[in-house]
Amino acid sequence: MARRVYTFCRICEAACGLEVEVDDNRVVAIAPNRRHRVTRGFACPKGLRFHELEHSPDRLRSPMKRVGIGPHGWREIGWDQAFREIGARVRELRRKHGPDSIAMYAGNGAGFGLMPLFFAQGFIQGVGSRNVYSSATQDCSNKFAVAQAMYGFPMTQPLPDYEHAGCLILVGANPVVSKFSFRGVSAPAARLKAAEARGARIVSVNPRRTETAHLVGEQVFIRPDTDVFFLLAFARELVHTGGVDQERVERHMRGYERFAAVVEPWTAERQAAVTGVRPEVLRDLVRSYREADGAALYCSTGVNHGRRGALAFWVLETINAVSGNLDRRGGTLVGRGLLDFAAFAVRNGFMMGTARSRIGGFGAVVDSLPGGILADEILTPGEGQVRALFVAAGNPALTLPDSNKVRSALQALELLVCVDLFRSLTGNYAHYLLPAASFLQRADVNYIFQSLVGITDVPVLNYSDRVLEPAGEEKQEGWIYAGLAAAADLPFMGSRFLTRLIRTGRSLQRLRGVGTILARALTLTPERIFALLLLLSRKTTLRRVRRRPHGLLLQPHEPGSFLGRRLHTRDRKVDLAPRVLLRAAQRLEAHYTEELSLRGAIKLVSKRELLTHNSYFQNGPSFVRGRRGRNYLSISPEDAGRLGLEQGGTAVVSTRRGSIRLTVEITPDMMPGAVAVPFGWGQQEADGLRVARTTGGANVNLLIPSGPEHVDPVSGMAHLTGIPVEIRPG
Repeated sequence: MARRVYTFCRICEAACGLEVEVDDNRVVAIAPNRRHRVTRGFACPKGLRFHELEHSPDRLRSPMKRVGIGPHGWREIGWDQAFREIGARVRELRRKHGPDSIAMYAGNGAGFGLMPLFFAQGFIQGVGSRNVYSSATQDCSNKFAVAQAMYGFPMTQPLPDYEHAGCLILVGANPVVSKFSFRGVSAPAARLKAAEARGARIVSVNPRRTETAHLVGEQVFIRPDTDVFFLLAFARELVHTGGVDQERVERHMRGYERFAAVVEPWTAERQAAVTGVRPEVLRDLVRSYREADGAALYCSTGVNHGRRGALAFWVLETINAVSGNLDRRGGTLVGRGLLDFAAFAVRNGFMMGTARSRIGGFGAVVDSLPGGILADEILTPGEGQVRALFVAAGNPALTLPDSNKVRSALQALELLVCVDLFRSLTGNYAHYLLPAASFLQRADVNYIFQSLVGITDVPVLNYSDRVLEPAGEEKQEGWIYAGLAAAADLPFMGSRFLTRLIRTGRSLQRLRGVGTILARALTLTPERIFALLLLLSRKTTLRRVRRRPHGLLLQPHEPGSFLGRRLHTRDRKVDLAPRVLLRAAQRLEAHYTEELSLRGAIKLVSKRELLTHNSYFQNGPSFVRGRRGRNYLSISPEDAGRLGLEQGGTAVVSTRRGSIRLTVEITPDMMPGAVAVPFGWGQQEADGLRVARTTGGANVNLLIPSGPEHVDPVSGMAHLTGIPVEIRPG
């Protein structure tokens, strides 16, 4: 009999409420939950069509072991055998080469529930390895690094109060598609339109006229990867026109004079030479920002991906702070979660790790080292060389820069284990594939941003029991990583007692009667962890949130609740001039000279697509139907005419790393001198994904360099945008 279940999506930060119709353990339909307290009937197509992936014939349903070459070189094995063999290899590698020979890579697919990354971290903590990598260093670690330097904790992320702002300037951001990452705004188009109708000035500063700019506000074109110079000049103009709230700066901040000295050389005229933003346009934007009753600058991946993403975000955050807009209605606000997670994390060193990489000496950001050096860590011999890799719901073969080098590195590993829903392109190189439960097959609360930190549009606690039972041998990540730790004789989450408890529970599972009851009592389930977490929060209980399937509203964002109260710097003040960023700023003149030399070059920018930016979604038939079955080279009419390209024709795009062929899309949405290519494509060799492998397009990461010289030294971010390219008809 069909039943209706309320749950929430875990594909991105928005966590939209869903209404799922289930019959005989299969999803019949997914609809937006109109009764959800926050999303109120909004959900994007990915969540509404997730059943295409949930019930895909390509889903991993049992552990697999590679016994040969090619798509038929796999054999199903049981969990006991998988744990036994993997555990033995881990023990051997740790004994012979030390704990740093084993690494973990966590992908985006593991990131939006609370527990998957928590358990993966518990496993690698037991290994004792410094070599933890995540997709954050291809996405957003510049924001974490700057937040730790300025506010004392990496997840202190002020977000624009766009609903009350008089001026909102979006730099390298496209919230209609990204939903205001990190804030996770549901129905962003409608909300931005409402803000504009209220009188807010909304401006997109971007090399491409984005979907957001088509719907609301104004477009200002900027040369790719020159945002830091625009922001430096913005800050200088603000200082020189009396836009600094000196009283607030003196009370709540330090380092203003040093910051002002950094921005002083960067006039509106000087930045125009590399950004293409006319001085009068920049001054007009500063005037609107300064005069608005609440204003915010906001950036996203278009800035994050650049070579100077940390510097750019530092300048942006400091502008919001010294103008008096930080912690102000209509400016930027800092949320609160279920508990004071920042205080707990700082006190216990959680997410504040001090590990440094063997290659390049990069510091960890949110306990993650740069993905852009992972291939080098595998391929470079010596003490600490990575020889084994556990991949948690990620696809580094496709998503890390310099994909050919990454694939060579994956092939060189002595042990590669993928915990995932599918056998991805990365999975092709694995020795073992372990089938994970999907978000519909596990209980969950909002992921860490929302539940513990309060980085969210409207503070809400979502809880869902699992909607579906496993269709095969899929297991929740906690069960998998606990089993791996026990098999490898590792202290799971650093606790030998916990490991012994897990091992005892698994032994009792083989018995019947009382043994089964005891095994269940000893099993570390997400529900038990959630119940403890909610009890510690003193705000609610698991029983209460279960009775509220449409979300439990938490304390709303409050202006004036952050400055002087919830900072974790040594003196509880905002550090406007952190030493690590002042050192990086010493290279600005050299960067500027380099940009002057590139004024005639065409630069490549990455592009996020609504339906397929998570690469595994290309295995859903409706996501890649028709024209959506490939990625395109978007180019301006001026550049296309000069290069002899035709609409729908083929172009060869090249760098020193390689070449790819793409179908041409000529559009006035691109400024001259910039081209855009969506990332995450090029899955023709992914024989474990029968739909995705039939798609067209090409992997843009084949063009992008990796290695320590191509990693932001402050944040570990890979350089993924603003890449000079050569283009010819192909």
